[in-house]
Amino acid sequence: MDQATQATTPTAPTQSPDRSAYKRASATAEGILDQLTALPRGVEICGQFAGGYGVRLHFGSGLTAARGVLEVAGITGAEPTRDASAQGLGIYVELYATVEGVPLVARALLDQADADQLLQQTPEPAAAVEEETAPVAPPVPLGSSVLAQVYAVAPAATAGGDQ
Repeated sequence: MDQATQATTPTAPTQSPDRSAYKRASATAEGILDQLTALPRGVEICGQFAGGYGVRLHFGSGLTAARGVLEVAGITGAEPTRDASAQGLGIYVELYATVEGVPLVARALLDQADADQLLQQTPEPAAAVEEETAPVAPPVPLGSSVLAQVYAVAPAATAGGDQ
């Protein structure tokens, strides 16, 4: 029986584009986690429909969880959104961002009371503020209004009806 006299060294797998994308997503997740004080309950590196990998940070439920999403917003510079859950479970605070080319989602679920408390602490979206600050026409006095000058019109009698 012949035996090999040289020791074989394991060869590293070739770096496929998928493996590189997975490592980049994993490193992005690790970099964000290093900056957080509120850690998520789960971290997921997941394949994307368009290819590559993304990161999902699941913070769980409650006000502390939502503050974790706000921390991620501060790190990434992305704006969190608020949306009622389709199942009527509560209010989602979510964040969608791209960090170093890696898609990132952070999310937490709140009950209505916690959502109200969180909304008081964070500014309203820019669109809502713009609507409030838009110039409003001054009121027109009723005597000067076009409506004050219109005469009432009596409905015409229908054919064959009472006259």
